[in-house]
Amino acid sequence: MAADVNKHLDRAKRFLEKSRVEDAIQAYLAVLEEAPQHQEATQALGDLYARIDQADRAAVYYGMLFDLLSDPKDESKALAIYNRFLRSIPAQQAPERVARYAFLLQRQNRADEAVEQYNKAGELFVAAGRDEDALFCWERIAQLEPDNLARQVKLAEGAERLGRNALAARAFLRAGQLAAAKGSAADAVNLLGRAQKLAPQERSVALLYAQANLQNGNAVRAVAILE
Repeated sequence: MAADVNKHLDRAKRFLEKSRVEDAIQAYLAVLEEAPQHQEATQALGDLYARIDQADRAAVYYGMLFDLLSDPKDESKALAIYNRFLRSIPAQQAPERVARYAFLLQRQNRADEAVEQYNKAGELFVAAGRDEDALFCWERIAQLEPDNLARQVKLAEGAERLGRNALAARAFLRAGQLAAAKGSAADAVNLLGRAQKLAPQERSVALLYAQANLQNGNAVRAVAILE
């Protein structure tokens, strides 16, 4: 197999020396038939299809190359590939690929961009009926934007629908705290009440729920919660 791969690579390079791009493409495709994860051939196909203005075909192979660049030392190259060739066409990318791109952005401390890409990945997962995978994206977003009330509520409601009660309770709790900090007492009562319903054994949740009721003028309810 290695001998066949080397033979096809040599053929491809000779074709390129003669500017026979189509023949070189066929030779590199033959390499991938023998070795589907061959990085050099995968990148060459992306480059050659881009050279002959077949952007959609180029994107296929650049996407494959992005997936192959899984080693931590290749993260910068993977980001460069995605930024240059794939970011402008997210609808054509697998949601796993978009989520990995978001993760790489997060590792580069590019939080705003990571949130944008996690959101795109989450929407793609939802469209594919993969709610658990979408929830992973909503959780990442909530971690990156811990003071965003809407993000916490979205995570909480998504987790609640999937029966992930502990996660849902934590997110409702955080959302309730944010609502209280903004002076939205009624919203805080509602959100903390949902957290308390999902985690009735958690004393800290009950205390915050009771406090929110007290601040909202419902002292009787506050006492009942703590009994």
